[in-house]
Amino acid sequence: MVSSDWPVCCAAFYVFCAEGIFYTHSRKNYMLRLYIGWVLMNLCNNWISQKFAQPSGIIILNGMFGTMFLVVLTVTSVELIRAGQKERAVRKIGMGLAGLFYFVASFAVQCGAYIAMTGMFDAQTGEITNRMFPVVQRGVQIMMIFVPNLMNVEGGFLFVLLGVAFYYLRRWRIAQVAALGVLCLIQWLALPQYWLTDLFIFLAAIPICLYNGQAGSNRHKFLFYWYYPAHVYLIYIVGYLLMTRWGVAY
Repeated sequence: MVSSDWPVCCAAFYVFCAEGIFYTHSRKNYMLRLYIGWVLMNLCNNWISQKFAQPSGIIILNGMFGTMFLVVLTVTSVELIRAGQKERAVRKIGMGLAGLFYFVASFAVQCGAYIAMTGMFDAQTGEITNRMFPVVQRGVQIMMIFVPNLMNVEGGFLFVLLGVAFYYLRRWRIAQVAALGVLCLIQWLALPQYWLTDLFIFLAAIPICLYNGQAGSNRHKFLFYWYYPAHVYLIYIVGYLLMTRWGVAY
């Protein structure tokens, strides 16, 4: 389930994430807030999808907090390594390498778990052939909730890369728009049937070009953490009511 305004909003949100990395007083706290948002939203996604189960089988998979967490983690790790090399600070280099290690290792572990699961049941009969299957399955479920990585965050590798690109291109709006265009082109070449979604994503170029690069008011600092999940759940529940109470298909 993805809200109708998702394509335009998602790209704009990653610009705001890049600006947040630049303006925040504590990247550590920034990552912590995003991580907490990721975990809480995963738990709410599961609960609401079960409480308001739709006949069509649609469930909530939105999880932009996790993608943003990886963007901030990647940028912070790279910047720590660069600063450590410049200052000859081994501790900073070590912290940066640890962040990048998490980035790679978390993806490798979940990817390996999925591959292992495919070899633990008979594809033709659907029967489990290895008694370790429930254990591995439970591990994957735990990772889906508590361990953001390229396998389970919204948008995957491309959107993490887009967020990182937005940060390093933050002084050049045209370059940011070009990066957005490349993303849309890649997605269109891979999945041409979703060309309309790619078109709406590229419409985010308008707010990107209009943004003046200045920090917003601290009064609105936490607005996104409430707005993003609230609008996803509102749209999902309205869809549930349309389908179950009034028989409207969408």
